[in-house]
Amino acid sequence: YTNIGDSTFGDYLTILIYPQESNNFTYHNPENYKDGTEISYSKNSDEIKINFKGKSLTHILKIYSLQKPNEILLDNNKLNENIDWNYKSEVNKIIIRTSNYEQGNYHITFN
Repeated sequence: YTNIGDSTFGDYLTILIYPQESNNFTYHNPENYKDGTEISYSKNSDEIKINFKGKSLTHILKIYSLQKPNEILLDNNKLNENIDWNYKSEVNKIIIRTSNYEQGNYHITFN
């Protein structure tokens, strides 16, 4: 047990992001190393953009943030607070749970 989730995180890959200006990395499934997913992000004072490219992943994003987002979009569709995402101020984390997506483009705004 990694202690980064709870019992509801079961079949989801949990991805921790501590955003700086920008970064990218590739996740490879340990069972099939050929199928990778590139995950990239960029951040400024008003927004965070996160992009998935490659094999689709059922995932939970845990994003360090001192602020609660104003809005979160996934592939230009608004995600619902307390259903698709929540903000835990006690640990400064945005938590987004995603089962499926078309392109994997998140846009998180703060103002």
